[in-house]
Amino acid sequence: MTEREIIIYKTRPRLILLSITLCGFACFQLLSILIIKSVNTQFSVLSISFIIFFETLSLTALYYFLTMRGIKLSGKTLCVYHLNLPMREEFKFEEVRSLLQTKEKVIVNEGIFSKSGCSFYHITTTILLKNDKVVKLYSIGEMDFQELNKTFRRLRQSEGKIKVQQQHRFLYLLDNSSDVFMTILFLFITIGLGYALLFG
Repeated sequence: MTEREIIIYKTRPRLILLSITLCGFACFQLLSILIIKSVNTQFSVLSISFIIFFETLSLTALYYFLTMRGIKLSGKTLCVYHLNLPMREEFKFEEVRSLLQTKEKVIVNEGIFSKSGCSFYHITTTILLKNDKVVKLYSIGEMDFQELNKTFRRLRQSEGKIKVQQQHRFLYLLDNSSDVFMTILFLFITIGLGYALLFG
């Protein structure tokens, strides 16, 4: 392999995005099956509407899972790749102006369940190119981005030979520590719904 082909650093998708998309796809599929089983071939306009609604949500979750993107750094290029599709965009380091990440707090259901509502952080990673093109990704965590940006700067400045970065599970979990509870909740709901459908 040439220096250009060796992957020095590769980002991992945020845990919350993986859990929402995969569990969302499975959960809405199970809800559709549950309705089909409960109506027992006596379909009404309401049941068909619910099936179409759940199938739309399920396919939307699958779409977001399939189109999730990450970044790979090699010796001379930055590659934006799809995690689950054979599509990618490759940029030489000279084409990249900078890498940025912004974090915005989003509050959901404010005043319904509690005074403060439920909040989460919307994290956007932006690649600014010298031709004024902007590439935005939503799947990269904060610690993952810091490591990516540090490695990118070192590679671009050609600071000697840089070893391939090993990704540790502990650091990944630490980066996604705020998402672990929600992931467990989504898994619990999905498994519970599947169990009720199969054995209920």
